[in-house]
Amino acid sequence: MKPRLFWGYESDGAVLVADSEKALLDLLYLRCTRNRELSGENLVSLLDDMDLELLDVEKLREYSEVFPKAVRRLLGNSQVWSSLGEGE
Repeated sequence: MKPRLFWGYESDGAVLVADSEKALLDLLYLRCTRNRELSGENLVSLLDDMDLELLDVEKLREYSEVFPKAVRRLLGNSQVWSSLGEGE
């Protein structure tokens, strides 16, 4: 992770734990921009395995502004927002 993306964590004893929105963005960042593994089909498959209904959509949008454009493009995918119950 780039140092500018190392935020959104709380200490839980000896480990740092990200809130749910930050964890999702970190995953997208690492899979998409670092490994180039995340096609549209893979993204849908990845999201299908997650319970996204508990995410705070506004927090997710706010947090995403700090991430590279590639991550924001993934979030712009209508399948992502329909998975979140937004249906944009």
